[in-house]
Amino acid sequence: MPFEKCRKKQAVLKEARNAQALPILSFGYSLPELKMKHKVLSEIGYKVTSLSDFSAVESLIVKAARNFTALIIGPRVRVQERQSLARLFRRHNSQGKVIVFYWNSIIDAENATAVLGERCSPKNLIDTIQALFGKIDLQLSNTSLGSPL
Repeated sequence: MPFEKCRKKQAVLKEARNAQALPILSFGYSLPELKMKHKVLSEIGYKVTSLSDFSAVESLIVKAARNFTALIIGPRVRVQERQSLARLFRRHNSQGKVIVFYWNSIIDAENATAVLGERCSPKNLIDTIQALFGKIDLQLSNTSLGSPL
């Protein structure tokens, strides 16, 4: 791809980020999964805060849950922690959405707004977020959508 064309796509992405950046809090214990979600969502314009420490995310939710439109909980988070964070997020942000990734079992996911399998593609996550909040009209050809989460 010629340099100028690449530059134009980057400008479109940057403009969309500034205009429509929804703040999302992402939590998980698997750093590769957490980093991939962060990268994919950031590339298309979401403002993502990613944490892998339970105490840190719990504290951030108490202090600033209203600053986030959604909480994403990774598949390696234990059921009790998942439930605790989902309830806490909803208590501090009743309009916020909770997206839970599950691994092996979907049990006790009733606090989630949406539930996704651990092996879903980045496109599935983006489609879910866009269904919950509305579409961000972007060309996604230069993103990591082909990579598994």
